[in-house]
Amino acid sequence: MGDIMSEVKYPKLYESTETEFQTMGFGFLSDCTRLIVTEERNGSYELEMDYPVTGIHYSAITQRRIIYAKANYLDDEQPFRIYHISKAIGGIVTVYAQHISYDLSGYLCAPFSSTNIQGALAGLIGNSMVACPFTLSTSRSTSASFKVNVPSSIRSWLGGKEGSLLDVYGGEWHFDKFKATLENNRGSDNGVVIRYGKNLTDLKQEENCSNVYTGVVSYWIDTDGNEIHGNIVKPSGTYNFSRTLSVDCSQDFSTMPTVEQLDAKSTTYISNNNIGVPDINLTVSFVQKDTSDSVEYLTDNEDVFLEDNEDDVLEVFHEGVKTIVNLCDTVTVYFPEYNVNATAKCIKTVWNGLLDCYDSVELGDAKANMATTISEIQKKTEDIVKTTDMELAINTATRLITGNKGGYVMIHDANSDSYPDEILIMDTDSISTATKVWRFNKNGLGYSSTGYNGQYGLAMTADGAIVADFITAGTLNGAVVKAGVIKDSTGVNYWDLDNGIFHMGLSEYFTIQPDGSVLIGNDNASMKLVMSSDRISFYDNGIEVAYITNKELFIASAQFFQTLNIKYGVNSPGYYQFHVRQNEHLSLNYISN
Repeated sequence: MGDIMSEVKYPKLYESTETEFQTMGFGFLSDCTRLIVTEERNGSYELEMDYPVTGIHYSAITQRRIIYAKANYLDDEQPFRIYHISKAIGGIVTVYAQHISYDLSGYLCAPFSSTNIQGALAGLIGNSMVACPFTLSTSRSTSASFKVNVPSSIRSWLGGKEGSLLDVYGGEWHFDKFKATLENNRGSDNGVVIRYGKNLTDLKQEENCSNVYTGVVSYWIDTDGNEIHGNIVKPSGTYNFSRTLSVDCSQDFSTMPTVEQLDAKSTTYISNNNIGVPDINLTVSFVQKDTSDSVEYLTDNEDVFLEDNEDDVLEVFHEGVKTIVNLCDTVTVYFPEYNVNATAKCIKTVWNGLLDCYDSVELGDAKANMATTISEIQKKTEDIVKTTDMELAINTATRLITGNKGGYVMIHDANSDSYPDEILIMDTDSISTATKVWRFNKNGLGYSSTGYNGQYGLAMTADGAIVADFITAGTLNGAVVKAGVIKDSTGVNYWDLDNGIFHMGLSEYFTIQPDGSVLIGNDNASMKLVMSSDRISFYDNGIEVAYITNKELFIASAQFFQTLNIKYGVNSPGYYQFHVRQNEHLSLNYISN
């Protein structure tokens, strides 16, 4: 499978205050049995080392001292500060260390503000409340406001929170000793192609295809329940199964669209969301082969797949041959079963310091910041259990917002005075071609489905007005609510305020009739109760058998099984009682209270 590099580059140990690394320090830690460095894109950067308690310099391995070790193909050795040493198990301890850039957490920056990225980087170091040995630089030239409000850790402003450098300016961090550079793109695309099912070692690789959709159906539905849906629109590719995604386009049309318009929405959705392409989150193992003096392995390289690749793993070349996959590099993943391609970033590398090569790299969607929380793309529909309108609205909004992938955010100068005055979020990168537009400026926030110039059928303006086709709310509070008709989602329950008509739901059991009387009872039931302004009537099979009016009960016949009490007024001191005795004779008695 290729020769492993014979020269092992052991790590060295330095004092905690070392910054130059020009001497031998305490010396090589040549007895280490495992040396792993893991780095994530805009994320963690840590080292783990297993070391025997009988090894050379073991007694000098203490917390806060620095391990100087190789971490990837491209960079020189990097300093890692020890923060934990495990208890010895079997005579071996595990040493944990973080890249020296984590020291920035201990340097506080005083409050300041900047209008561009260069000033923000300079301000973080220049406003350090103690002398800081680190430098921050960038190849970017983005203009946007950045502000530190209170004294806080410099490293916390690199990324991972709202208002951080990554949040405001974007980019990819590259840490090299005491220098941190925010680059537009840290990696590159060297034409490396990964063949799904051939050179992957992730045992869960089949799960990456479990959420692939083979078609999209767009639908539209209004508040009255009127619905129309399009045809199944399929992405390019060949699939041996069927899995269709439904997409709600109700917000995109103010009136019922045509099937053709919905199909066009499906086509756009497929393009914007990479439908038909498996989700990529793969771990790839590498076998190293030194090609510095040989090119026999470069064959056709669809561009990295070799004729002697017996073990079906990707062979990666180094020493000048650009088929290595380093952190933030872009690769192409080919899924031959579906005949589709997808691109992915290298988002994590695991470097084996003893073998001087990667143990593995992880490919997937680029993580947005340095936080541990990852925003996942949700592209699946779920069986709908009986829910309230509010729950359904929340679920729909959550699916739309968390399921978003793509779009363009622009800081726009609307009046060309060199000062940005509004934020645009669009479905294309040009104002002239965008149709779906969110526009946010000092006068308000609005959404248009017909382009930058509107109309804005959904808006919240600075004068306190909210314009929307329909609003779903859990609790709506207001001093005055003006409405024509208030009704439920089925239309059975409604209150017509303009015409003074009130209709309670469940009309089978409770109905306000045209004459104003209230009917209680199922329309098909034999027994009913009707209440009017001067009468309460009881009906049996359509016949009024009893009624109450003017404080009197009128009934054709009645049965009393044991007693009948008759008294004069509520406050009467006693009452007469008809009582059936055990011998079935009837007695009349006066009973005093």
